[in-house]
Amino acid sequence: MTTTASDVPIVTVPRLMNAEQVADLLGMDVEWVWKMSRRGQIPTITLGRSRRYRREAILRWLEERESQPSQ
Repeated sequence: MTTTASDVPIVTVPRLMNAEQVADLLGMDVEWVWKMSRRGQIPTITLGRSRRYRREAILRWLEERESQPSQ
C-alpha cells in the first residue's frame, strides 16, 4: 500500500487474467482452463458469471504441482 501527499492510503489491486490469458501462460487450450475451473482444480475468482485468475495464484499453483526429481 502506498500513500499520497495527504496520507490517504491508495490500494493497488492486482490485475486479473481471463481464461484465454491463462491458457496462453500455461500453453494449454482455453477449454482445458475452463474445465479445470469448473472442477475447482485451478485457482479462480468468480465475479457474477465470469471467472478471473490472479497470475500469482496460477504461478503458485504450478509450483505446488511441480515434480521433484527422484533421488
